[in-house]
Amino acid sequence: MTKPKLWTKNFIGISLTSFFIFLIFYMLTVILPIYVTDEMHGNGTDIGIVATVFVVSGILFRPFTGKWFDKYGENIVIYPSILIFAVGVLALSQASSSFMFLLAGGLIGLGFGTISSCFQSIAIKSSPINRRGTATATYFVVLFDSGFAIGSFLLGMIAANTSYANVYSLGFFIILLSVVIYYLLHGRKASQMISSSDEKLSI
Repeated sequence: MTKPKLWTKNFIGISLTSFFIFLIFYMLTVILPIYVTDEMHGNGTDIGIVATVFVVSGILFRPFTGKWFDKYGENIVIYPSILIFAVGVLALSQASSSFMFLLAGGLIGLGFGTISSCFQSIAIKSSPINRRGTATATYFVVLFDSGFAIGSFLLGMIAANTSYANVYSLGFFIILLSVVIYYLLHGRKASQMISSSDEKLSI
């Protein structure tokens, strides 16, 4: 008996998008403490405050994410979340005050916290039922960990040769690229499925 394919178009689409999102987020976590101390002239307490804002803003909306995801469909949650994440990264590249810095951190935490929960659900849902264990391992080990490793190394090297603002601006454009990938490989199909379901309900 032939095993169902794991690497379907949908799974590849959500996996690639996840990789780029994780890559940018973990790039932020690596160079953010340096940015706080070197550019914002902060200290260890300031770094702790920023980290707390990241985490708390990501946690606050997670209880609602699943409800919105089930009620309105994945695209209604994913696109605004990626936009919030992108705006947060862009705001971080232009931050010149503590308020702007914390606001950017809150937007990034909110966007990433929502995205990561949704993407995991979509990745598992896009895989065959009897291969969902493999799908979960693939998602976390290959994509989650790869995003962390490559984001930390590659963008850390870029930061050493340019300004932090330029790194964050690059991150903003990579996030926009991830939106295109998501739409072409998964989001477009998800929209069609919702439209088809609505038509059936109206008949």
